[in-house]
Amino acid sequence: LISFDIDETLTPEISWTGLTHAMGASVDEHLFIYSELKKGALTYIDAKMQLLEIWSQTGNANKKFMRELFEKWYMHKEAFEIMNYLKKKNYLICIISGGVDLYVKTIADRLGIKNYFSNTELVWDSDNELLDFHYETDQATKKLKQFQKPVSKFALLHV
Repeated sequence: LISFDIDETLTPEISWTGLTHAMGASVDEHLFIYSELKKGALTYIDAKMQLLEIWSQTGNANKKFMRELFEKWYMHKEAFEIMNYLKKKNYLICIISGGVDLYVKTIADRLGIKNYFSNTELVWDSDNELLDFHYETDQATKKLKQFQKPVSKFALLHV
């Protein structure tokens, strides 16, 4: 089993700030909100509401915009080469990311990876406008649990 993160591994940037920039919102404001959350000056709910607000003000906080963005998102050319090599060698490949679910699924699809986990779920309204998101704040614990799922699957395949 080989597991990959996406941000600054398969792609050169961090998806959260890349998404904010591509939407036309202020990355500086996004980073300020995040730093206030980490310092404890903002609650998770307040930070989330502020980020949703700066995103929604752009008019681009919708599934169509994000899907099209993620489908063209730059990935290192070596990412494709490595995935093809590992598939030929019959490795089980997994992506585990703190990125939003639509992003992680799109990148996994582009690379032909069936096993993937995202630690942020986007919530859409009936018009596919972004309504909310659920972000896992304890990334390390969550990623370890997610990693153990394909490890168990891999062990079962090779008994």
